Parts: sequence; structure tokens; C-alpha cells
Amino acid sequence: MKVSVLVPVYKVEKYIARCARSLFCQTMKEGIEFIFTDDASPDRSIDILLETLEEFPERKHQVKILRHESNRGLAATRKTGFLASRGEYIIHCDSDDWVEPDMYETMYQEAKKIDADFVCCNYFFNTDSSQSEQKLNFNFPTHIQISRILNSKPPVCMVWLRLFRSSFYRTFGLTVPDVNRYEDNPISLIAHYEAKKIGHIDRPLYHYYKSNAHSIMATESEDKIRDGILVADYIYNYLSKRNDRKEVLTIISPFLLKTKHIFIRDSRYFNPAKWREMWPEISIWRSKTKRGIILMLLARMKCDKILKLFLK
Repeated sequence: MKVSVLVPVYKVEKYIARCARSLFCQTMKEGIEFIFTDDASPDRSIDILLETLEEFPERKHQVKILRHESNRGLAATRKTGFLASRGEYIIHCDSDDWVEPDMYETMYQEAKKIDADFVCCNYFFNTDSSQSEQKLNFNFPTHIQISRILNSKPPVCMVWLRLFRSSFYRTFGLTVPDVNRYEDNPISLIAHYEAKKIGHIDRPLYHYYKSNAHSIMATESEDKIRDGILVADYIYNYLSKRNDRKEVLTIISPFLLKTKHIFIRDSRYFNPAKWREMWPEISIWRSKTKRGIILMLLARMKCDKILKLFLK
């Protein structure tokens, strides 16, 4: 088995057929498997997937459908798919997105050609009314790559842009936190930190669709704030074991600040005491705006009443 494509399924009945057709139309005809993991989706996503599969009888032997008895979240669902995979290389695909017909054959050939730990590609950013190409460039020292993965806009952290050697992915892909948000960050960061050989296809091969109202990034919640904190802690601890902490703070401070600032920037989650607990060693002067510095000064000086008035 050359390539395993891992697809989490949850509340995507409007999009799953488009995604599945793009997978089943791949130019890689043999040596590929498609593993769909149903994270206890309450809609007709799996029924529609099965109906779509009937259009491609030659693909049936390459398809596995796994199921969680209860909803476990995106990261856990991806792990389930990986544990069932047999491919020399694995790649994720979100079920509200779609891919170019030669994506996996192109990336696999490049991986074999240069013996890469992983290969990445460019992508299209799609909405209901527009499409734009997003180019990746990782010709930078490792610490700059890490900073870009955590802070770049448009984002470049997504795992579905990366075809991983399965044995390489196994060394870290199962240990990251089971979260629904920022789940791509630790995997991509560690991959770039640990890889000996990285390939890049300078073509957009993946279509990232941004208009799904049910997507993880579409809404804010206390659970997603918790996820951000878990991921930030995981990344901070991982890098701190391998580098001087001052160097780590230089690299990832913007990501840490973004994670903790919800507690002094958003009245719904206002909690300056929590803000002061989280990574107090980060300098307030790392903020990029005067407003951010003022908010942090007020929080650091425990002027919580003034801070709340300032927010209003």
C-alpha cells in the first residue's frame, strides 16, 4: 500500500459527496486506500458517502468506513484513521474540502524521488463565490518555519497539505492532544522540526473550503479556548525540552499571546486572573499594537476594573 487517505466525517452531508468524488477520481488507481472515520455524525453523511461510492465500484475494495460510538473530536478521529491505515505514506483530507485529481500520485512520486519524510503542496482557498491560490515557502531556517506555522496568515499549518511517511508520523502523530482546534499546529510544527528531508510541490493541489457553518473554525466556545491552551502548552513544553526557554519564547510568543489574550480582550470570557497564570514570563512588549500593550499593562498591574471599563 502506497498511500492512505484519512478522512474524518462529522456533519458534512452537504459536502461529503463532492469530497468523496474528488478522492475516488484520483489518478492513482492502485496502492491507495481511503479510510473514512465517522465521528458519530448525527446526519446522513455516511449514507451519502455510500451512495457516492456506488458510482465508483472499482474503488470499493479500497474503502474502509470506521465508526466512533460517541463523538470524540477531530484529533481523536484522525488518530483512529491512522491506526487502521496500511500505507507507506499517509495524508489527511477534511470531508468538506476536495482535491485535484492527481494530488496523491504527484505527492507520492515526489516523496519517493527524494526519500522525503513528508511532502507539502500549495492550496486553493475557496468560498462559495471565490477561489485564490495560497503558496507555501519553507526555504527558511527551522525556527522561522516554526514561527510561520504558528502565526502565518493565510495559515500554512494544515496537515492536509502534507503527505507524511507513516513511520515518521507515528513517532509524534499519536501523542498530540485530542482537541478540535489548533490540532494541526503541533503535528506540522514537530514534523518540520524533526524531518530530515522535506519535499514541496509548487502547485495548488488541495481546495480548502471556508463556508461550512459547522466547521471547527466557524464558531468560538469555551471548549475551543481550552483546546488552544492545551495545544499552546504542548508546543511550549515540547520546544522547551529541546531549546533554551528564551529562544522558545522568541519563536512562539505571538501564538501564546493570541491564545491567552481571549481572557482580557473578550468580555464573554473575561478572566484577568487566568491571563496572569498563563506563561507569565512572556514580555508585554511582544504585543504588536499599542492597545495590546495597554491591555496587558492593566492586566499585569491587576487593574481589573479599569481593564473591564477599557474593554467596554
